[in-house]
Amino acid sequence: MRIIGGDYARLRFTPPKGLKLRPTTDLAKEALFSALGSLISLEGKRVLDLFSGTGSIGIEFVSRRAEEVVFVEKNPKHARYIQSIIKELRPSSTTQVVVQDTFKYIAKCEKTFDLIFADPPYDLPTIKDLPDLVLGSSLLAPEGHFVLEHPSSLQFIDTYPACFKHKSYSEVNFSFFRNA
Repeated sequence: MRIIGGDYARLRFTPPKGLKLRPTTDLAKEALFSALGSLISLEGKRVLDLFSGTGSIGIEFVSRRAEEVVFVEKNPKHARYIQSIIKELRPSSTTQVVVQDTFKYIAKCEKTFDLIFADPPYDLPTIKDLPDLVLGSSLLAPEGHFVLEHPSSLQFIDTYPACFKHKSYSEVNFSFFRNA
């Protein structure tokens, strides 16, 4: 895993064996952060990283000086790995790693975030419901953004009014939603 931008650019971390991974490629990560950079400044933002996995995306937000980054990952091994990276970096951002099912977290969280990123397993049966869950909750601040990474078999841009941008990088797709 490589950090591609910000304060920790070019640092590399090797996930331990035994983690179930489908990491976002560096090319897709670079494209994602380029697209986000054209929308908003990440510095000082409150960010929620759902289905964190290795923490690769959330760590990019930390590297780009988000004020707060909350990682939600239900697999304890993955969560410990994210915590180990944060401990090594000692960032100025406030970070929290929550070991919990994402759907339970969404239902109970009382915080508000400027940006929410979700990278669920592509075979998750309820992946198509995530925009409704996130945008229908109080998690996303007014004028906030939600980015969903998903397989190419799902499309939101033509059918979901809050979806204003779609980017595709081979098998990796990002749909961008804006909270009205």
